[in-house]
Amino acid sequence: MLEKPQRMPTPAAIVKRTDANRAHVPSLGLSFRKDRLAPSLWRPIADFFTAHLRDFQPEPANEHVKTTDSCGFPSLLYKDEAYNRELLLACQHLHEQWAGMPLRPAAAYGIRCYQRGSYLHEHIDHIETHVVSSTICVGHALDSPWPLCIEDSEGKSHEIDMAAGDILFFEGAHFRHGRPFALDGTWFANLYLHYTPLHW
Repeated sequence: MLEKPQRMPTPAAIVKRTDANRAHVPSLGLSFRKDRLAPSLWRPIADFFTAHLRDFQPEPANEHVKTTDSCGFPSLLYKDEAYNRELLLACQHLHEQWAGMPLRPAAAYGIRCYQRGSYLHEHIDHIETHVVSSTICVGHALDSPWPLCIEDSEGKSHEIDMAAGDILFFEGAHFRHGRPFALDGTWFANLYLHYTPLHW
């Protein structure tokens, strides 16, 4: 039986800030749901990623993305604001269908490509804007699963494995989420989309 990888503890400062911030964001009663993107949406993302493989750069350091590799970067980034905005608008209807309400586009981020040894502290997203969120798995090269950990409306933590083309909808500003295990593999690429309810 394989030994379960060590879970990286979230720093106390992030835990404290998360608890304080989420108190201002009521749950929409949605929690999370994994789905598959339609080929008409997924194929252009995959082609875009392939076309820009040589254009990724080390991502600026932040308090959430860390690595166990003292000689490596936690993540690489290719950011095209025009493309991200286009994707945000193209996927808006999917998020409105899941949320059951009209939404306002807020932000898109990525493509972020996590590197071997990377981990993502559990956190919530920006409470003013990142209310209805999703993460899209662009692709990965893993030696073992690298799940997204997310809590549900009862506070229970779930480990969600994702394949290329999967999308996970979730309430980003209310439920803790992260990847607290060190990445066992070469890379894992994600995109992130965020929306705000019109009545927010």
